[in-house]
Amino acid sequence: LTPKQREKLESDRENLLLSRELVTIETAVPLDPGYESVGEPAPDAERLRDLFSALEFKSLLQQLDSGGPPEPLERDYVTIQDLEQLEAMERELREAKRFAVDSETTSLRPLEAEVVGLSFSAQAGRAFYVPFNANPPVDPDGPRSLLERLTPLLTDPDLERCAQNAKYDWLVFAGQGVDAPPPAFDTMVASFTVFGSTRAHNLDSLALHYFNLRKIPTKELIGSGSKQITMAEVPVETVAEYACEDAETTWRLVEVLEPELDEAEARDLFETLEMPLVPVLTRMEQHGIAIDTDLLKGLEKDLSKAMSAAEDRVHELAGEVFNVGSTKVLGQVLFEKLNIQEAAGVKRPKRTKTGFATDAATLQQYYGDVEVVQQLLEWRELSKLKSTYVEALPRYVNPDTGRIHCSFSQVAAATGRLASSEPNLQNIPVRTERGRKLREAFVPRGPQGGETGWVFLAADYSQIELRVMAHLSGDELLQQAFAEGRDIHASTAAVIFDVDPDAVDRTMRSQAKVINFGLLYGMGPQRVARETGMSVAEAKDF
Repeated sequence: LTPKQREKLESDRENLLLSRELVTIETAVPLDPGYESVGEPAPDAERLRDLFSALEFKSLLQQLDSGGPPEPLERDYVTIQDLEQLEAMERELREAKRFAVDSETTSLRPLEAEVVGLSFSAQAGRAFYVPFNANPPVDPDGPRSLLERLTPLLTDPDLERCAQNAKYDWLVFAGQGVDAPPPAFDTMVASFTVFGSTRAHNLDSLALHYFNLRKIPTKELIGSGSKQITMAEVPVETVAEYACEDAETTWRLVEVLEPELDEAEARDLFETLEMPLVPVLTRMEQHGIAIDTDLLKGLEKDLSKAMSAAEDRVHELAGEVFNVGSTKVLGQVLFEKLNIQEAAGVKRPKRTKTGFATDAATLQQYYGDVEVVQQLLEWRELSKLKSTYVEALPRYVNPDTGRIHCSFSQVAAATGRLASSEPNLQNIPVRTERGRKLREAFVPRGPQGGETGWVFLAADYSQIELRVMAHLSGDELLQQAFAEGRDIHASTAAVIFDVDPDAVDRTMRSQAKVINFGLLYGMGPQRVARETGMSVAEAKDF
């Protein structure tokens, strides 16, 4: 041992002996009573009740108090086979005045989907399925006539309709020419209103959470991947059970989520903000937005030329032709052949499990001044614009409307912001010249419809976050500045730097803007001091 090692061992002698004792397995332990005395595990009901209450596991608490998971309901599912049964179903639903409705279709894009069937439920355990493709048909005059018979049930303002993700079903109805009144209750939106992002809000998850019910998986009916079929190709009796289960589960969820809205004191939010938003989003998606496909074709040619030029320059600088899209090969060329880390003064390049880190953030941060990296990042930006937007957007154009109808979700983001998908129209680039060119492809009305004279109108709240802060904080100076219509950042600068408002220059205003928004999102006194030149003590006071 070296003197230093000896010294450490001697100084930590007691800990070493204790460690040896702790890791030694004692085999001579008397077992009295023995293994046979260990019984079946039994939960401590009182401790579990306290735990479930503290964590707000309401369904588990209900199971504990009721002695276990709920017993499966007896199912009374009815597949409508003729007009007589259809009329009986309508009478029952009209008598209930409120019911759940769900649609089975041929597509995830509601405005392009054909109706395969509709299911209804107004009572736990009981549901109806109306097939549009039955043989013999429910209505001898065909599916269109059947939909016309059901339209009063879907549109009567004296009836209340509930649904899970109602926006989809209402868009399906709209695509078939049925303009249904706004839904009375959306179970997905209600779940989000109460629980936010703390859990999933799809029907399968909610059924499992509240009723310990494992619903029939969709892919069990239609498959997945290249072998996937549509609901129209699944036997009617199979779809019927699935569809009735959807509608009946939705109805049961209405019954349990309504009281939870009251318990969470969220009913006002649900009824005055979240539910009124559903028909607004439905109309937005129904209207869609037009794109100038000719402009996109021209942009695609320009991007292809620019990509080729950037790729050629990368090959020229590398001294070889290689696949710039392969991260493994790229890492070898950049770091083993060209040694860009030496040019950038980086001693140890970042590595991943498969090789060198070549993600955009790493390359930009450490090697942004190296020309081959600049050309590579240029190629990547062009490639993303071309594949993600210029080539992809035309594929989303609805052939019947000539417009893109993306999907907006009000239950995806924890903050309550909208999320957009299929495609994401909230993520169109704007910072670069090419991104701005891409935005020009979005046009008001037309071009297929030939409508002219329309413009885009952009509207934004004036300093909404700071106005909310002025209201919540009760800060008199902030409120006065807003009331008098003054420049809020200049007013803040005057307070921070203790100068007359007329003496505030651009630099002061810029710093005050950083402070105004920084304070909203948790900026501390050290950062305030660093941004303004105040002392930490002054920043803390402010």
